[in-house]
Amino acid sequence: MKSVKQFYCLCGFILACLGLDAAEPFRELTNPKGQSINARPVGVYGDKIQIEMQDGRKMSVSTSLFSQEDALYLDDWAISYLAGKDQLLKVEAKRKEVRTKDYKKDVPLTSGGVAEDALEVEEFDGFYEVSLTNQSELKIDLLRVEYRIFSEQEDIAQRESEDVRYTRKGGLLEYTLGPRETKMQTTESVKLVETKLGKGIVWSGGGDLKQKAKMAGVWCRVYSGDTMIQEFAQPTVLMKRANWK
Repeated sequence: MKSVKQFYCLCGFILACLGLDAAEPFRELTNPKGQSINARPVGVYGDKIQIEMQDGRKMSVSTSLFSQEDALYLDDWAISYLAGKDQLLKVEAKRKEVRTKDYKKDVPLTSGGVAEDALEVEEFDGFYEVSLTNQSELKIDLLRVEYRIFSEQEDIAQRESEDVRYTRKGGLLEYTLGPRETKMQTTESVKLVETKLGKGIVWSGGGDLKQKAKMAGVWCRVYSGDTMIQEFAQPTVLMKRANWK
C-alpha cells in the first residue's frame, strides 16, 4: 500500500514540475517612466492581462502601462494564450462560383460536317470568402493567413474517374481585427469550365456527355508574426489527404 502511495506522490511531483516548466518565466516589466517589476503573464480577462508577481500576488493590467517592448511581448503572449485555448479566432470559409461566360460551339462529326451549336459551354470563376472573427476583447494587429484552394476539373468526354485534373493554388491574406470584429476577404480565383453535349450526338470514343468542375476545398494557416496560431480546412479531411506544399 505504501508503494502505491509513493507512486502517486511521484506522479504528482512530476506533473507539478511539468506544469512549472510550461509556465511563462518571470521577467522584468518596465513602464515608460523606467519603473519595473518582476512578473509573468498568467491569464487574459477581457482586454486586460493578468500578471503574477514573484510573491504570488496577481493583478489585471492594460499593456498600455508598459514600455513598447514589454507591451508588444504581453500582446503576443495574450494572442498565443487565447489561441491555445481556442478562444481567439473563429475562421469560416464560403465557396463561391461566379459565372463569367456561356456560349455554344460547333462539334465536328466523324461522318463529315459539323453539328452547329452542339456543345454548350459555361465558364466560371471559383474562389472562397474567408472570414475571421475576433472572439476576444483584444485588438489583433496583422494576422497573416496563408491558404491553399483546391479544384477539380473533369476532362471533356470523361470515361474514367482518373480523367479529372486536380489543381492547387496558394495565396496570402492579411487581417487586423478590433475586439469582436469580423472581416471577410476573398482568395484568388480559379477558372473552371463545364460543358454539355447535345443535339442527340455522342463522343466518338464514348465518355460522359457532361463535363463538370468544382471547387474542392480550402486550407488556411493563420500566423501571428512567425507563429502559426490556428489551422482550418474545409472539408477538414484536406489536412490529412492534401499536400500543403
